[in-house]
Amino acid sequence: MDENTSDAGLTLLTAGLQQFAERFIEGLHVRYLAWLAAPAEFETFRVSFAQVSTSGFAMVSQILLIVAIVAVPLVIGGRRIRIGTGTAWSRLLLSAMVAVIALAIGFLATRLLASQGLPMQTLQLWVTSTVAGWVVLIALHWLLLQQQPPEARLRRNRLTKFVRDLSLAILWAVAGLSLVASLRLWGAGAGMIDLWGTVVVTLPTLLLSTGAIWRHRRTLAGTVAGPRPRAFWRGSFARCWPAIVMALLQRF
Repeated sequence: MDENTSDAGLTLLTAGLQQFAERFIEGLHVRYLAWLAAPAEFETFRVSFAQVSTSGFAMVSQILLIVAIVAVPLVIGGRRIRIGTGTAWSRLLLSAMVAVIALAIGFLATRLLASQGLPMQTLQLWVTSTVAGWVVLIALHWLLLQQQPPEARLRRNRLTKFVRDLSLAILWAVAGLSLVASLRLWGAGAGMIDLWGTVVVTLPTLLLSTGAIWRHRRTLAGTVAGPRPRAFWRGSFARCWPAIVMALLQRF
């Protein structure tokens, strides 16, 4: 009875693994075929710029300019928020004001840089994503740094380095997702979008984020474990936490 149950369980496990392998290989094959079509899709993609009397170089230049314009009030406001001594509510209000001002400046600049249609929609997309990325960075800074007690200076210094490294991964991800959204907006093909999304967005973001977590794994473990004395289960979870996060990042 037990042997039959074990054999049946082993058979089900083997069948499940085989189905997973088949689906994985099939997915790779479909993606490979889509990537082969990317060069032809790129030629079609270039035509969409000519239809609105612009070029890819001009569009990229406008995007870089609009991001720089929006970044100025965000950088100034971010410094004011970090060095401020007000309450949490005052910092939240200031952050909201800075975001609204940056959005207003960005949308006004898009009207001066681009005409109606896809060029303006693209620039508005990058204005919104730039402000959204800044909001995420401010929230990350507040959650990981502002909540540390003043006496934990060493831990704060280590967390500052971790936030700096993780911020690079976040900015890369936001820029990459904005790029993919722009490609969709301009009618890029599925193969081209998947190629750029994988090579330019997913893989670099994964490497940057896992690298930041691995370099600062001891700092993160100490933060999760909390002050001494620590419960055994909390200390064990803290030691495993960086590996769990990296596994989840690779899964997604």
